[in-house]
Amino acid sequence: MSRRVYLDHNASTPVHPEVLAEMLPYFAEVYGNPSSIHAFGREAREGMDLARERVATFLKASSQEIVLQPRRMRLPPRLTTGSAPDEGDAPHKRSGYELGAVAVVALRRVAGGLRRAIAATAALGCAALGGLLLVFPRIMGIVLAAGAFTLALAFGVYALERRRTRDSDDG
Repeated sequence: MSRRVYLDHNASTPVHPEVLAEMLPYFAEVYGNPSSIHAFGREAREGMDLARERVATFLKASSQEIVLQPRRMRLPPRLTTGSAPDEGDAPHKRSGYELGAVAVVALRRVAGGLRRAIAATAALGCAALGGLLLVFPRIMGIVLAAGAFTLALAFGVYALERRRTRDSDDG
């Protein structure tokens, strides 16, 4: 008995039977625009939300980090090949379509990590200022007052400059 083996997965890939079973209703029955408010759209939106939750669970991410693209989008070559287009070919051919969702998830994770790092740094800075204020109340009061005055002055100069620029653009 001979068994056929398909080795051209770069051109096309068979759909796993479990994936096909999950997607079949969306190919034939639930085909509304998920951005629409009518019943068809709401049903499609529920399917997208379920898919987002499942992907997030699989990737150990939050569902807010998962962005489902509304259409097939190509990524810039530097993101798919790791080099600029004129720097030569990458060792492996990669599809921008396949990497689109992964890149979006990765970028959102990086942004989430940066947001958490900034929040932790700000909390540490506030704790340090609070400690210094407790130990040196008179000196820190003067420092904080000077800092607040400088910040208010900077915002005032910025607001005046914006108003002047806006007025000169108008006429």
